[in-house]
Amino acid sequence: MSWAAETGAILKKELRSELRRRWSSALLLLFGLVTVFVVSFSLGAGSLTPGILSAFFWVTLFFASTAGLSRSFLKEEETKTILALRLLAGPAAVFWGKFFFNLFLLLFLELVLVPLFFVWLNVSGVNLSGFILILALGSLGLVAGTTLSAAMVAKAESKGVLFVILAFPILAPLLIFAMAGTKAVFAGFGWEQMANPVKALISYVAVVGAGSSILFDFIWEV
Repeated sequence: MSWAAETGAILKKELRSELRRRWSSALLLLFGLVTVFVVSFSLGAGSLTPGILSAFFWVTLFFASTAGLSRSFLKEEETKTILALRLLAGPAAVFWGKFFFNLFLLLFLELVLVPLFFVWLNVSGVNLSGFILILALGSLGLVAGTTLSAAMVAKAESKGVLFVILAFPILAPLLIFAMAGTKAVFAGFGWEQMANPVKALISYVAVVGAGSSILFDFIWEV
C-alpha cells in the first residue's frame, strides 16, 4: 500500500477503537471542562487579565493532552498487538496516522471547550481570526510533540509521570509562543503585535513536525 493508504488505515483503526471505548475523548473532555469550570467559578468571570487568560487556556490544553493523548500507543502495548501494527504499516504511516487521530481528539476537545471558555470567563474583544490561527498552529505543534512523547514512553512502567517529564521540554517553547500570541489576541491587538508569535509557531510546527517524524523511525524499531 502507499503511504497515504497506510496512514488512512491506521487512522480508521484508531477511530473505530475510540468509538467503541471512548476512553481518550472522555478523559480529554472531562479534564478540560472540570478545569475551566473550577477556575471560572472560583475566580469569577471578567476578573482575569489577557495574560492570565492566555496562560490558563494553554496550560489547560497541555494537561488535557497529557491525560488523553499520552495513551496513543498504550492500546497496542496492553493488547500485545504492537507487532501486528508494525506489519500493517511503515513507521511514517504509523506516526502520521496516530498524529491525525490525536489531532481529531484535540479538535473535538477544542470545539467543546473554546465556546465554554469564552462564555464562562466572559472573554470579549478578541481578534477572532488571530485566535483561530494561533489555536490551529498551537494544536498542530501540541499533537506532534505529544505523539512523539507517547511513542517514547509506551514501553515504560510509569508512563504518566515519564510522559510529562519528556513532553514538557519539547512543548515548553510552543506554550511560550502560543501564550504570547493568545495574550495579544485576548487584548484585542492587531496582526502587527501578533506577527512574532505567529512566525515562531510556524517555525516550531515545521521543525517539531519534521523532527518527530524522523525520530519516530528510530523509536519504532526499538
